[in-house]
Amino acid sequence: MTKEERRIQLLAMADQIVQESGTEALTLISLADYAGVSKPITYEHFGSREALLSALYQSYDQRVIEAIEQAVAEQPLSLEATVDSVVKSYLACVVHCGSQYEEIIAALQAYPGYRNLKADIRYYFSKAYWQILQPHLTGSFQENKGVLYAIHGTIDAISDAVMMEGLSYEAAESLLRKLILTVVRSL
Repeated sequence: MTKEERRIQLLAMADQIVQESGTEALTLISLADYAGVSKPITYEHFGSREALLSALYQSYDQRVIEAIEQAVAEQPLSLEATVDSVVKSYLACVVHCGSQYEEIIAALQAYPGYRNLKADIRYYFSKAYWQILQPHLTGSFQENKGVLYAIHGTIDAISDAVMMEGLSYEAAESLLRKLILTVVRSL
């Protein structure tokens, strides 16, 4: 197994630990025990619990964006189809791993270096949305940053409502589609 394959495997197992027992149970030692590897292997890959949590949240973010990009890349899409792909892919990921993602973010924010984590996530997703929506936008990322931040904030808030407040997936999908289309068309 290559080093990258081992890292992917360890992240998948870390995800399982968080799903089964929460973030408090996730340490480099518990990951080594769960994966059946020596402790130095987990330390070599991640170095600290903080780095492990960071790698885990980044893997979630990458999966969401990769799912959206894959859906969009299959064919040239209209604005409506692009927004539909963004909404469906994001909500599918939220339904699949939203609660453990939020736990990981909360655990990371306890570390001094991650106090601005929400802003970093907002920037990451806004930049990705700009690249995905760019055929339908005019101007640079900088010129559209406020709108892209609003799109991310809307998606994030509605997704939270699906996870924590019982908003139905269908209602969230419809609402997000309408809101994002309205915002983009208003530019």
